[in-house]
Amino acid sequence: MTTKYRTMVLRSKTDKSTGRTVVTASSPTPDRYRDVVKADWNLDHFKANPVVLWGHDYTRPPVGRVVDIELSGGDLVASIEWDDSESNPLGRTVASQFKRGFLNAVSVGFTPGAAVERASLDKDDPAYGAKGMAYTGNELMEISAVPIPAHRGALAMRAAGVPGVGKHIL
Repeated sequence: MTTKYRTMVLRSKTDKSTGRTVVTASSPTPDRYRDVVKADWNLDHFKANPVVLWGHDYTRPPVGRVVDIELSGGDLVASIEWDDSESNPLGRTVASQFKRGFLNAVSVGFTPGAAVERASLDKDDPAYGAKGMAYTGNELMEISAVPIPAHRGALAMRAAGVPGVGKHIL
């Protein structure tokens, strides 16, 4: 199967002591394409190479790395350390824009194990729907910082008006 991309930002916060951005990288809810990525993630290979890219561009060096990743209530939650070194101008720009709230979205690049039409699922299945696909057995390849999220409900906590949350993403 080919690599799929899903863009979203549901929750974010910044740890001011470390400068890391905590994001919800994926959630098993319909995106703008009406697809659902189920929360049965295979993270083994990703943990060996936890890259954060810019816009799924595999030809450029990473702009950051994931230092912690876990499934929390069905959501894929990651803590990102940005490469804001002088030797990585793009990483520096992306880090600055996340910290200042100009960027608020990430996207997961993954290889699905299986894809079925949501309409063919049992009506009691939370992923059931009239349109779109349901992806299962997903292997995470990378997380990318992106300017436009595909998930309509993917808003940074600061954008949703949640008090006490820092200026960052996912």
